Amino acid sequence: MIISVGSLPHIIGACLFVICAVRVTLQPVGLNTQKANRYIITLFLIFGAMLIDEFFVSNSVVDELFIGSNILLTACNLLLGPLTYCYISAMLVENSSFYKKSLHFIPFILFFVISILSEMFFTGQYDQILQQCFILLYLATLLPYILFSLRAIRSYLGDAKAVVSNLEHHNLSWARGWVFFMLGIALYVTFWPAVQLIISPVGNDFNIHYVVTLASVFLLIYPDTSVQLSLADSSAATAENEQDKTGCEDIVEPYLKDLYRDLSAQMDDKKYYLTNGLTLTDISQYLGVTTHEVSAALNKVGAVCFYDYVNNFRIEQAKRLLIDYPARAIIDIAMEAGFNSKSAFYNAFSKRETLSPSQYRKETLLISK
Repeated sequence: MIISVGSLPHIIGACLFVICAVRVTLQPVGLNTQKANRYIITLFLIFGAMLIDEFFVSNSVVDELFIGSNILLTACNLLLGPLTYCYISAMLVENSSFYKKSLHFIPFILFFVISILSEMFFTGQYDQILQQCFILLYLATLLPYILFSLRAIRSYLGDAKAVVSNLEHHNLSWARGWVFFMLGIALYVTFWPAVQLIISPVGNDFNIHYVVTLASVFLLIYPDTSVQLSLADSSAATAENEQDKTGCEDIVEPYLKDLYRDLSAQMDDKKYYLTNGLTLTDISQYLGVTTHEVSAALNKVGAVCFYDYVNNFRIEQAKRLLIDYPARAIIDIAMEAGFNSKSAFYNAFSKRETLSPSQYRKETLLISK
């Protein structure tokens, strides 16, 4: 068999997807994160199988491993949206039950069964109808799930900011990029046939599988997929959620004001914010109160989430260090102030001060001269 040079990226991309799946599998994480990761592992393996199939097609190799393999692979396209959404929702403290999640996979099961029956009893008679049904189902399992996934990501970030001070393992930035990648696929499926009519025959040279291969390269060099953690594995998030479920009566406002004042005093005096992985649970233990009480004080008195509250102290500390040590590298100052990365520091600082740290240092030093 002569292998086409143009097909080599497909087999390379398939290998990269398998490597990504293995990396996520081997990552030491909590039980809930492991359950969530199963969805993206399945996603990566599906894309790997698609690229292998495209490799065979490009080299005119007929895949006859088992009856219905091509039908199964085609049906697996209907899993992309549901698997993405199920992964993100599984990363939340409360996620839907197995029964509710199974409903998302009904289009895949129906199409697979109908395709098998059609292949067995009506060979070739309903190919056009099945193709049109597949396109409609494909879009139906992509477009709505893009919105569902973005909403779930927003909920995840909001819940994470309520209990952690660093978002390195709680940002789902890769998932947001993956959702927009799915949007690109949906737009391709929707509009590419019309584009082909306009620019044919040049348009016939385009192959979406090259884009999929590029996605595998991105995932390999951007290992965010393997370090994101479920909020259900966070003791702070779980404790607060359990307390909310018990129907705890509203805490009186004077107590919350005193608690907020005590919290701010201790944060300033004992500099808890310098702890890189500070969580809501840590603070509640320091103060000898529940996470629910600390959260209520921050929300009702300070009108701020835990993440922003802690980072406000860190930014003030960083501002002092920027001026006191004008020769020190900004990354060193960021780490000393409690931030976990330069990018997190820049984002938090610029959001609050409307200036970058270097600009703030420069302008402040000029004014003080």
